[in-house]
Amino acid sequence: MIGFLADYYQNIEIYIYPVRRQVEPDYLGERLPEFAPLKHKTIETILKIVQKDIIPGIAHWRNPNFISHFPSSGSIAVDPLGPPCDVAKEYGIWVHVDAAYAGGACILSEFGHFLDDVEGANSLKFNSHKWFFTTLDCCVCH
Repeated sequence: MIGFLADYYQNIEIYIYPVRRQVEPDYLGERLPEFAPLKHKTIETILKIVQKDIIPGIAHWRNPNFISHFPSSGSIAVDPLGPPCDVAKEYGIWVHVDAAYAGGACILSEFGHFLDDVEGANSLKFNSHKWFFTTLDCCVCH
């Protein structure tokens, strides 16, 4: 297990794992067996399955190409999204918009303009529990 994790982090440094997942949503559902196995599998077999089936569906945030970040937690800053997204697209850089705190407010029409040009980003996240008073963490990531 330690070797598997060490290899993962070593290889992500040399761009083997892309930032964006390489599969379509629900691809894993097609790969799951209909029933749980009756016999246990070795850790080596499990790690091969993880490498083949799980890793392609992960957004690899530690990839060195993941560098754009627009803060909204803590400082409640709102940065313009259009120009940085345009530059990132030109250079093939992943853009993640972290609207963890204030993103939930943007569903209201009077605050929606804060997400103008968000379609230029590769992912967006906000934590609903911070505005919607849910009792447990509720995170939306697209």
